[in-house]
Amino acid sequence: MALAIICMLIYLLLPTGHAGDLGFSTKDDILRAALAVAVMALSLFAITSYRNRKLQMRINLISVALIAAIYVLWLISEERSQEAYTVAWPMFLPGFAILLLLLANRGIGRDERLVKSMDRLR
Repeated sequence: MALAIICMLIYLLLPTGHAGDLGFSTKDDILRAALAVAVMALSLFAITSYRNRKLQMRINLISVALIAAIYVLWLISEERSQEAYTVAWPMFLPGFAILLLLLANRGIGRDERLVKSMDRLR
């Protein structure tokens, strides 16, 4: 989850595309920037709530949905309609963050099953 925070921070700070000499950044679109900050805050909260694994998993799924919303907003944005628009590599970082959050959910689920199996042995 910490790597997802780093991915979203880099996504927030670096330009996500270019059209000629004009660079587009997430900071130019306030809604996408707010969603990126929300994903970072939720991921940080999920890290600190390690005692409640089910809550962690729900928070991660909410973060995945917010990242999907970031991509939807990017698809309908005006910056993509610019002539000669090229996507920069930071635009792929939210997708990588989705992968990391899903892998975290997988690990959290395994931990939950392990704890339940240990409770049965007591």
